Amino acid sequence: MEARIASYNDFQGLANLRTQAQKDPSSAIEEVGQQFESYFTRMMLKSMRDASEVLRSDLFSSDQSKTYEQMFDEELSTEMAKKGSLGVGEWIRQAVENNMGGSRANDKAIAAYQSDSARRLDSTVTMLLR
Repeated sequence: MEARIASYNDFQGLANLRTQAQKDPSSAIEEVGQQFESYFTRMMLKSMRDASEVLRSDLFSSDQSKTYEQMFDEELSTEMAKKGSLGVGEWIRQAVENNMGGSRANDKAIAAYQSDSARRLDSTVTMLLR
């Protein structure tokens, strides 16, 4: 899926996503998960850069290099979110679907229940046959 929102400051894209979510909430879930993963990754990279600030040489600590690193981190987090590298977007999508009671969530819940029931039945039969 190609992202409809270019970056966190793409206000038109965010407005379009909000409109889509109001009309058909289930269709916007994946995009919301991807955007959250991008934001989460961006904040994680920022924290890592801030933590390593004490190790930074004066040679590379110009305002220009910090601006470049910030832009690089924004692009990197967006690309990582598109690929689902961390899995946070998928986790958010599943959580929202479960809260919405979507068909995917119901199918997964039924499959989990059936597999759990089958596992319990197998262990009970094994225990009784001993």
